Amino acid sequence: MIGTVPMTALAPLDYRNALDAAMALIDTSRPVKVCCDTAELQAEVRQRWPNQMGGDRATATLWIEPSAEHWQAHLATIVQTAVPGAQLIIIGSQPLTRLISERRRWTDRPLGLAIGGGLRLRQALRRAGFRIKARYGFHSAMAIGLNMAVRFAAGWGRPDLADRLQAAARLSYVAAGPVATLATVALIDARKEA
Repeated sequence: MIGTVPMTALAPLDYRNALDAAMALIDTSRPVKVCCDTAELQAEVRQRWPNQMGGDRATATLWIEPSAEHWQAHLATIVQTAVPGAQLIIIGSQPLTRLISERRRWTDRPLGLAIGGGLRLRQALRRAGFRIKARYGFHSAMAIGLNMAVRFAAGWGRPDLADRLQAAARLSYVAAGPVATLATVALIDARKEA
């Protein structure tokens, strides 16, 4: 249940927003197979999906933070258990994630931080028979740049400009399509083709 994780143990906002978006995209009336490859996000995942399924055939799978070491084996398992038309949502770090100070302390090695990792994953999804419906990026490069400009404007004694820049940053927080690569956390929505 949301609110069960203490404030001191919350994941960075980028990941929480991506997990919330995944909840909106996945039909939660059916069991959801959840695979989380990083210990630091386990509590956030458990509070959103307390009844994780590990069954034989999945109509929806949520894969969080694919690891650089095991992503191919996990993808093979997902392919074997996915029925035609099954939904696959992937949430993962991207190179800009290095800007999140809390993330630097994590010990895992996500695929998205490896050079070309996100591209390799998307290509492997296509080869495995998944069609990528949409790609989203949370905390886009545009929002990061605008937030930096907010600080400068406030420092120059221009609260009016800082306010406008802050509003623009909020509007550009989520990026869709190819520019989603220029964000800290990615969400991929894919479907298994027949």
